[in-house]
Amino acid sequence: MFKKVFISSMLLSILFSSAVLAHGGEYESKNVDYSWMLYVSIFLYLLTLIGFSYYYGIERFIRTGIERQSISEDIRKMFSKKAIYTLIISSFFLLLALITTGSFALLETKAKQNDFKSYNHQLELNTVEYKFEGSKHLNKNQQIEYSHYPPTSGNHYDSDIAFGFYDYNIPYELLIHNMEYGDIIIYYHPSINKNSIEHLKSMSEMTHKGSGIIVVPNVDIQEEIIMTAWMKQLKQEKFNEQETQQFIYNYIYNGPEKYPNRSY
Repeated sequence: MFKKVFISSMLLSILFSSAVLAHGGEYESKNVDYSWMLYVSIFLYLLTLIGFSYYYGIERFIRTGIERQSISEDIRKMFSKKAIYTLIISSFFLLLALITTGSFALLETKAKQNDFKSYNHQLELNTVEYKFEGSKHLNKNQQIEYSHYPPTSGNHYDSDIAFGFYDYNIPYELLIHNMEYGDIIIYYHPSINKNSIEHLKSMSEMTHKGSGIIVVPNVDIQEEIIMTAWMKQLKQEKFNEQETQQFIYNYIYNGPEKYPNRSY
């Protein structure tokens, strides 16, 4: 009897795990919640193992010798090749379902973190707007002076850099060219804490249309963070994630030159 219950539970566990896998590990698809399938699969799997442990472990010590012998025979029957194969297959499907679901959840979380609309917190920022200071393309051997640092416009080199997080300095003359395309530059002081660095790294992966985020260190700034966009600047004494996201939301892809299909 127990053998049949054991195999049935394992088969149901396989069924529900397969259903989860069939939906790619998604918790929801077409407004239907499928997470209960995974929960049921785990419940059946664990319930069977717990039931077996109780049946084999506790009852074995409280019954009479004759009953213990009967239980031993039941255990041998229960662990026939069919039951063992069912357990192995069930374990495989359940593990695969958990891995798939976990991977999907991580990807979904990351996608939400880099979702452009989620960056709008409807905050009022103390953004400073600077006047236009030029946009000519100059040779890389020319020295360029700016009226303020970090600059928000001005003459610059005729090349840009890839989006992302950097742990070394990038010349202003390159970064201005990026801002001309609508990119956001985030300067961080190297003394900033590791947790803030991780948040900045995550933000540096966000792109919108043809623009992206560039995060670079700057030992010359007095604040932890200075953000610049074309002719815009915002300073933060201490890193504020929501303000940073709001600045990105407000000014990304807002340069004088727009290339919707630009990517790196």
